[in-house]
This record gives sequence, C-alpha cells and structure tokens, in this order.
Amino acid sequence: MRKTIKVTVQEAEEGKPLDEPVDFETAISLTGFGKFNYMLLLVAFPAAMVSVFDTTTMAYILPVAQCDLGLTNLDKGGLNAITYAGMITSAFMWGGLSDTLGRQRLLRISLIVDGLLALASAFAVQLWAMFLLRYLVGFTVCGPYAMLMSFLAEFHSTKYRSRCIMFTGIGVATANYLIPSFALALLTQTWGLEVGSGLVLKPWNVFIMACSLPALLAGTLMSFFPETPKFLMSKGRNGEALAVFRKVYALNTGRSPDSYPVQRLVDELELRKASVASTMSVHQSAIQGLKNAWLQMRPLFVMPQLPKAVLSFSIQILCLFSMNTIRLWLPQIFATMEDFENIPSPKSTVANSRLYINSIIVGVVSALGYSCAGQFVNWLGYRTLMMICFFSSGAFGIGVQWSTNTDLTLAMLSLYLALVGICSTCMMGVVVTIFPTSLRTTAVSLTMMFGRIAALSGNVIFPVLLDISCQLPFFIVSGVNIANAAFTRLLPVTKGKTLA
Repeated sequence: MRKTIKVTVQEAEEGKPLDEPVDFETAISLTGFGKFNYMLLLVAFPAAMVSVFDTTTMAYILPVAQCDLGLTNLDKGGLNAITYAGMITSAFMWGGLSDTLGRQRLLRISLIVDGLLALASAFAVQLWAMFLLRYLVGFTVCGPYAMLMSFLAEFHSTKYRSRCIMFTGIGVATANYLIPSFALALLTQTWGLEVGSGLVLKPWNVFIMACSLPALLAGTLMSFFPETPKFLMSKGRNGEALAVFRKVYALNTGRSPDSYPVQRLVDELELRKASVASTMSVHQSAIQGLKNAWLQMRPLFVMPQLPKAVLSFSIQILCLFSMNTIRLWLPQIFATMEDFENIPSPKSTVANSRLYINSIIVGVVSALGYSCAGQFVNWLGYRTLMMICFFSSGAFGIGVQWSTNTDLTLAMLSLYLALVGICSTCMMGVVVTIFPTSLRTTAVSLTMMFGRIAALSGNVIFPVLLDISCQLPFFIVSGVNIANAAFTRLLPVTKGKTLA
C-alpha cells in the first residue's frame, strides 16, 4: 500500500489525477508550500505573541501604577498571578471545545474577545475592576495559544510542520522584546492626558492599550482563513475538507482549484469506527459542546494515551517552572544588578530605562535563538534539540552564580531563557504530533495548564528561596532543566512524524 501511494503521489505531482481516496498527509503535501502558508504564518506571528503580552503586561506597570491604583505588595503579587489563574481555570473548556467545534471559529472569537478585555483594563481606575478584567483576559487567552498550535500543524505537511510550529517561538521571543520596548517608550514618561469625566490617561494606560493590539490584529486577520481540513476530515466532512485543499492548492501554485489532483479523501470516521462524540456536528449547541468537551479529557488519562500525557505534562511543568520563574523576576534581577553597579534605583513613578534595555536584549537573543532552532529542529528532531537545550540552559543557570560581571550575567540569563523557551515551543510541537486529532488541542491546553500552575508556583517559591540563599533558586531551576534533559529522552517522537 505504501509503495502504491508513493507512486500515485509522484504521478499527481506531474498533474495526473488520483483515482483512489487519499489520506490527509498525502492531500496536504500535494497543496505545496506557498502564498497561503506565508499568509498563515504572518497571522500566526501576532497570535503567538498574545499570551506573552497578557501575562507580562502587569509586571511592567506595577512600579509606575502603584500610586494610581493604591497597590500594596500583596496587590502586586495578585495582579501578576491573576492572569495565570484565569488561564488555569479555562484550560479544560477551550481544549474540549476546539476539538469538538473546530479551531478557526473559536480561535478568531477568543483572540478578539481577549483583545477587547485587555483594552478595557487600560481604563480600570479601581483595583477590583483591574483584577476582574485581567482574570478574564487570562481566562480567554488560554484558548488561542493551544488552538494556534493545532491550527498550524493541520495546515502543513510533514516536511514543513516542525519548522512552522517553531516559527511561533519567534513570535513569543519578539513579544519579549516588544513589551520592554513599549515600556521604554512610554513608562519612562510623566505626562497625563485628560479625556473627560475626570479620567486622566497616563503612560501606563496607553502601555496597556498597546499591549492589546496583537490579539485584536490576529483575531481580525484570522477571519479570512478556513477551518483546517484535518479537523473537517475527522468529523466526516470530506466535501468541505476537499474544498479547503483546493483553495490552498490554488493559492500556493497559481493553478485552477479544479486541477488539484485529489478527487476523494479517505473516510476517517469509518476507519476509526468513530464514537458519538467524534461525529458531533459543528452546528450543535454550545452547551452540548461543553458536555462533550468534558468527555474529551478522559482518553488522555487512560491507556494508551496515559503514559504520553503524564510525560508531556511533567516535562512542561518543569520547563515553565524554570523559565517563567526567571523571566518574571528579570526586572528585580536587573534592578539588583543596577544596585551592584551603584546606580540609584528610581524613587518616583518613572522607571529606569536601563532595566528595559536589558529586557530588550534578552528578547532579541531569544528571537535569534528561535530563528536558528527552526532549522535545527528539522535536522535533529524535537527530542534531540530539547535534550541539548535543556542541558545547556542548566549549565548557563549554574554559571550565573560565579559571574561577577554584569554584562556576562546578562548574556548568561539571555541564553538561559532563549534555550528554555525553545524547549517549551518544541514541547508543543511534540504534543500536537503524538496525540490524535480528536485529543490534540485538549492535550495542548492541559499541557499548558499544568505548566502555568508551575509558573505560578515558581513565582511564589522564588522569593522564599531567595531569602534563604541568593544562589539556591538558580541551582534549583538549573537542576530542573538538567533533569528535564533526561526525561525528554523518553518522548515517543522522532522527526518526520505524521499527524494521527
């Protein structure tokens, strides 16, 4: 059978129609790679930034908005954590809904709603309103990132899939230096603009507005894309899937949609002897969708998916624990570095620009790292690349303890975060590869949910460990990464894996 398919694909690439039904991998490979894929990656770029903007915005405005909002230290910690709390509580819902109702529609809606909520929080003048809006932002943003991974995977063939998923990491890294760039431009200012009814817009209000733009832009552009053909095939909607394949083929090749060589697609429902949940129509009610969403999780916690799920969750828990603990404490670490060089800390609501410049450098290094990783992942595969990056990041984390030069410390921290960030993105690529279509977004959502719980816990534990010893937190996060290098060896994934 494999030999026959190979021959017919070769014939199809020469323009001959295929008489036999073909599977998804064959059909998507025949669409080629061109204009459609570039447009999709262009939209994925701001979409990948959204979760970073949403989780990091508060960390930058707390020092300059503390007087306006009347913040105590406890309030500051709460505002940093509240977005993660929203993400954690909605992880089950988004994954299940996406796997039952589809990627594109929910991705578009959730991005736009997230952007509007983030924009509204810029006008919050009372602390309770800020807490509520940032919680809702977290509740909403949990969906887009998980769905984006599945959306990209299901529009690319095996040849390009890994590289395109890694491309989202460049968006994440870009967000990590765009945010401090916005902060450098705005939060170092002291002006105020009265807009009526006693409301005065200050630089931190405008900063929050700017941070809502990626979600609004990505959600609007996502309206122009169709549902993924893989999802449509998994629901038995082969006619719609074939129409999508033809559209992608026409955009990529410049030929007529009618010249697309695939005439029929395999019936995945028949092949899988699908359950009632998998045959659910996209037009059923949202309530029924939620009921089925709860059922979506169950297969992940029984054989044969249980070992893969536990391993994926564990690696991502340790990965995001080590990455976000350091990432969200960077301003404090850089402030300590400034004090070490006898540069006075700012005493007003104007932030020291040096802190933001250091954060920009970290983001640029991460972006460069992701750019290189996009090529290395094709050569090495997810597993080998993750093992190298986890071990190397652990070495840099330990090396920071003996650095007495602030520039060297900045370099080590930049490389540390770049390498761990690459591992986190690779892990999402692993998850969308090793789990079947009906569980894919649910698995991504749960993986991220457990990772965010770890990130939340890490930011609570870090200052406690710091009080015990300045070196202890760095040794712990570095040890976690080295342990993860060993755990990654157990992943059941190799390069070239096809989607189930």
